Order: sequence, then C-alpha cells, then structure tokens
Amino acid sequence: MDRPVVVAVSGVKNSGKTTLIVEMLPHLTAAGLQVAVIKRETADENALIAQFPEADLILLEGFKHTAWPKLELVRPGNSERSVCDASTLLALVTDLPLQLPGVRRIP
Repeated sequence: MDRPVVVAVSGVKNSGKTTLIVEMLPHLTAAGLQVAVIKRETADENALIAQFPEADLILLEGFKHTAWPKLELVRPGNSERSVCDASTLLALVTDLPLQLPGVRRIP
C-alpha cells in the first residue's frame, strides 16, 4: 500500500465533520492504523500531507471543492443535498433518503 491514503470528510458548515472524525478515530487506531487529521487551512494541502509520511491514513476535514476522495455529510436541518462533485464521493453519510448514482449511502 502506498502511504498515506488521503480521504476528505466534507460537508457544509456545521454538518458534523469534526464529530464524525472524532467517532471514527478510535475504530481506525484500534485497527492498527496510524491516522493524521488535517483541518482546512489556507496552506497547500499537499504541503500539509507531506508532513505526515508515517501515516497510513490522512483525514482532511473540509476540502469539499478538491479532487480528494470524500465522505460527505448531509444532515437533515443543515443541508438537503450534496455539495461535492459526485465523481469524488466515496459515500454520502446521511439520514436523508438521498441517493446519487454509483455513490454508497451510509446512515
């Protein structure tokens, strides 16, 4: 496996990105993965990613308009539709009956 794997956790403001990452981290580290998290900054994400060569997985918080593969949160009362390019989506994380062709839905 090439290191690191990079996945963005995206969504509109207050969609639950931080909460999802915090909930995921114990499961990922229990599986033996070294995980780094980068919150959206004005710096070039490639320069930030390069600072974690030992990581197995880097989770980017935000980065909804980038080409990185994404988990996108879409929450009732916060957003009603996906705002990311569907070609970059690994899955939609939502409790809405939202479906996009070829994109997995995770409740």
